[in-house]
Amino acid sequence: VCARLPHFAPLPAPPGTRRGVALRDKPFIAYTVLNGVMSLQYAVITFALPLWIATETNAPRWMVGAVLIVNTIGVVALQVWVGRKVKTVRQGAAAMRVAGFVFLVACGAVAVSSGLPTWAAAAVLLAAVAVHSVGEMCHAAAVFALSFELAPAHAQSEYVGLQDMGLGAAFAVAPAVLGALCLGIGQVGWLLLGGLLTAAGLAT
Repeated sequence: VCARLPHFAPLPAPPGTRRGVALRDKPFIAYTVLNGVMSLQYAVITFALPLWIATETNAPRWMVGAVLIVNTIGVVALQVWVGRKVKTVRQGAAAMRVAGFVFLVACGAVAVSSGLPTWAAAAVLLAAVAVHSVGEMCHAAAVFALSFELAPAHAQSEYVGLQDMGLGAAFAVAPAVLGALCLGIGQVGWLLLGGLLTAAGLAT
């Protein structure tokens, strides 16, 4: 696959450009931090929700697999379609805001699932993960638009590398943060997580 890709020569930096331009771009650093906060959402489906289903709901254990399947199928089927609508910085920022509010709705639904009868809990969880998947696709589309459109053409690798440091940091702290909020506090913790993701989306 890689051998069939066209070759593009690197673009020369403008005269007088210093190295490490991304590390001096304070607005992009702020975006990187906010996107890192928003990227906590990736661990919801793979970490917090499975443990929540197993320990805090009456849903059958196979729901852990079911929510992963719903998320995977939804993203595979619709991510490209969503991404086609997000191309500019303004559209990327709007998609980030939408993602934040969608995550708030999904987190609220997960919180409600605790204490419901078995099949009611299963239905609510499936709806919650479907909503979360919409937020995930909006977030991903926003990241692609913002990371490439905010970066100077000659320094895109620097900028994407910096952004991915924020993503890596999110993956590193997600178990501790989501464990403390969603599993340690419980239903209120899910609402706090939704509020945090919404705030990150609005701040972006």
